[in-house]
Amino acid sequence: MNYGHLFLLGMFAGPSCATPQNPIPPVPWEHEQSDLAPDPRVHYGALDNGLRFAWASHPEPQHRAWLRLHVDVGSLAEEEGERGVAHFLEHMAFNGSENFPAGELIPWFQEHGMAFGADSNAHTSFSETVYQLDLPQADAASLQEGLTVLSDFAGRLLLEGDEIEAEKGVVDAEDRERDSASMRVMLEDLARRFGGTRYAERLPIGTKEDRDSFTAESVRRFWKRWYRPDRMTLVLVGDLGDLDPTSLIQNAFADLTNPPTPPSEEPAIGQPQQWQHDFALMEEEVPFVTITLEKILPWQDRAFNRTRLTNQVPLDYANRMLNQRLTEMVKKEDTPFVSASVSWGPSLKAFEGPSLRISCEPARWQEALAAAEQELRRALTHGFLDEELMEARARGLRRLREAVARQPKASSLGLAESLVAAAENRFIPISANLRLEILEPEVSALTPQDCLASLQSKWKPGEWSLHLFGNVDLGENSEEQLAAALARSRDQVVAPFARASAGKFAYSAVGEAAPILETIRNEEFDFSSVLFANSVRVHLKPTDFRENQVLVHCELGEGRLSLDNQKTPLSWVADQVFASGGLEEHSIEDLQRLLAGRLANFGFSVGDDRFLLEGTTSGEDLQLQCELLCAAIAHPGFREEGLVPLHRMIPQVFANLRTQLGGPMGLEFMPALWREDPRVGLPAQEDLLAITMADIRAWLGPLLSEAPLEVTIVGDFGLEEAKEIVAKTFGKLSKRRPLKEWPERLQWPECATDLHMVRTIETRIPKSLVVVAWPMPDGKDATRATALQVLESVVSDRLRERLREELGATYSPATQGAFSSVYPGRGVLFAQAFAEPGRAQEVLDSTLRVMNDFAEEGASQEEIQRALEPLRKRLRDAQRMNGFWVSVLSESVRNPESLVDLREAENRLNAIQPDSLAPFLPLLRENLAATLLVHPQTESDE
Repeated sequence: MNYGHLFLLGMFAGPSCATPQNPIPPVPWEHEQSDLAPDPRVHYGALDNGLRFAWASHPEPQHRAWLRLHVDVGSLAEEEGERGVAHFLEHMAFNGSENFPAGELIPWFQEHGMAFGADSNAHTSFSETVYQLDLPQADAASLQEGLTVLSDFAGRLLLEGDEIEAEKGVVDAEDRERDSASMRVMLEDLARRFGGTRYAERLPIGTKEDRDSFTAESVRRFWKRWYRPDRMTLVLVGDLGDLDPTSLIQNAFADLTNPPTPPSEEPAIGQPQQWQHDFALMEEEVPFVTITLEKILPWQDRAFNRTRLTNQVPLDYANRMLNQRLTEMVKKEDTPFVSASVSWGPSLKAFEGPSLRISCEPARWQEALAAAEQELRRALTHGFLDEELMEARARGLRRLREAVARQPKASSLGLAESLVAAAENRFIPISANLRLEILEPEVSALTPQDCLASLQSKWKPGEWSLHLFGNVDLGENSEEQLAAALARSRDQVVAPFARASAGKFAYSAVGEAAPILETIRNEEFDFSSVLFANSVRVHLKPTDFRENQVLVHCELGEGRLSLDNQKTPLSWVADQVFASGGLEEHSIEDLQRLLAGRLANFGFSVGDDRFLLEGTTSGEDLQLQCELLCAAIAHPGFREEGLVPLHRMIPQVFANLRTQLGGPMGLEFMPALWREDPRVGLPAQEDLLAITMADIRAWLGPLLSEAPLEVTIVGDFGLEEAKEIVAKTFGKLSKRRPLKEWPERLQWPECATDLHMVRTIETRIPKSLVVVAWPMPDGKDATRATALQVLESVVSDRLRERLREELGATYSPATQGAFSSVYPGRGVLFAQAFAEPGRAQEVLDSTLRVMNDFAEEGASQEEIQRALEPLRKRLRDAQRMNGFWVSVLSESVRNPESLVDLREAENRLNAIQPDSLAPFLPLLRENLAATLLVHPQTESDE
């Protein structure tokens, strides 16, 4: 569970059971009073107790189902002394109900192939609480069990006193874990802008003072008042086939009843008092400065209908074109901001209006404000170019049409989440076909003048507001300084926007196709491999997993192994900026304009033993995608402008690390863990800034032109047509050499087991970080890698039970294994947790004791089975994903055993027994554990 920005997450409770005597009318859906037809796949209904439901049968992913229970209550409903109780109830739903006593629910999830947090979760916001179950099976029996869980959440919680007391520590830990400099800025901003409203006074996480006073009686009182069927909506979407789940929903929820009293009215949100139009918030621990220039208008509750959809088109496209200009500015050396964008939206349900948001270095805030404000004013004064709108229109229509093509194979999750949104807001999930039908004529008829008029109409009314957050101290007269900086910018006259033409794409495939030397057909895994005279091999696997999606993946050369171990900064920078360098004939901005309306792109990354170039396209644009990737290989741009954004970011990254608990881990602990090997950790700032595009060209240029190349194409395409395309593109690249061996660079140091590091950082956030690392084998052998996966899962479960459930000392202890498939002997298992500074040592000692006990006694058969079932379901689901087959087939030449490994994957899982983990248990003892404690600096440290 997690929360971000203002929407913080949590868990819940419900009413009692009996059959209602008189049917209660359900709350109407938005589509019942709109001229928009809802998605025809969705069936809507209601029970006599007023509980609404919406369900849809959708085939992808196969077998799975998504269940959501929406409760129409959040923190805004809390009274004095109840701050945080809605979120606390959400937690308590997982701590005991009639069918799942305390401690039994999470094992039940695992036994049914669900991972806690990933497949079973919940969240609480200001106005809603939502419980979610992602079932790995969509048959009637599984659905009935899942619905039983949710109906227990809705109406059969135990809310036992000892469980409530135990959970207080967990929620305290969550509150502490979410504490950060950016969170504190957000809270201060909320107080300044929304003071006097319940938004400023009722954060979902609540207050520790109120939580400490919670009792079984007080929590139950809130539960009974707000958790009633007539405030609930059930959503079910999945691979149901012909199954109608209405009777299952009836069985699970019909006996829940409402209290005899009518539903409580939610308290009024209130009006902001002493609104501050211009202000600055100083926060040293926020490395970037964020500036927001906006117009403030009263929030309007608008119906969701055709008029609303069509009216937003001109502004939407005006914002797209202006954001494209701002994005292009970031690539220029003299641009003072790191990012800038415009948008329109509500500020909760209090205000709405247009806003310009800017991120920059602290020292350049006035320049950044001026540059972005003048670009906004340029658009407001002079409007947009015809070619800008043509490009934006081409992209927009392409997305609309792609949505229609992909809807039949899109994930059920998207439809489920849209139905949850419809349960809470004035929103209607409409089909992609209807959206295209409504918007295509509007977008096609749009003119630059329409966009300008809309932009001007939105920025004209309302009150100006200017805010600055970050590491800038403007003193007591910050309001005057902000106003003066804005006035100076407005004094500057802005000229019309102009830019050079992007020309035509210079790398279209021409001439005869290269002959195919060899074709190998693999019937078992349904793919073909073709080999060309230049030694390029291409794997082709047509699938029907997702309509109109094609993944093109190129693995080239030896990656970091081709670079001297001492030159890690070069690989780090190249990984970040190669794609930003564009092509010889086209900058990255030119490519964006040239490819508008087409689906072709490329990304680049440096792997341990290979370089990766890849793009996502459609069958229609497969040739263009292949042409683009070939151009990136044969004609990379290596433009110096590609370094500009990174050079702006690097100093701020290092400044941020000095005040972040994770800073010492990347800068000191990880290098020390691997005996100061130069390939580990973040390189020094000065070394990163010293890298030039010329350095990157000198390293990558020869490799791109001659290193071995293997291409994998998976997705919705025709096999014979794809063969012709790759013959005209990849088959005509320069001759490839054999793969090189780098045995001396494959050597890896032993993991340090005598490392115990304690660090303090400059922060006002009162929490500590605890990290423990145990040496492990590498993951080069598939059988061993499978056992290590299971080990990681079992360890994670044990630490969760001890640190969170028993001690209440941390909210989300995390376990992660890093088992290299490249470097022999490189393996490590990490455990990480945040804790109150005074309890950090206790968390560390408890972690070591848990692992010592595990090393002594090993895993039980029950633990193994709970770990295996989610892995089995994950393997099953993965084989219906294009990305999975890219990873498998791209390995089939470098590692011929990879296909054998896939064939035996399920058998390897089934073969895991407690003794399969025995080889790793001695490595988990305390004497082999490396540890890191990071504490906030106290006054005594200064």
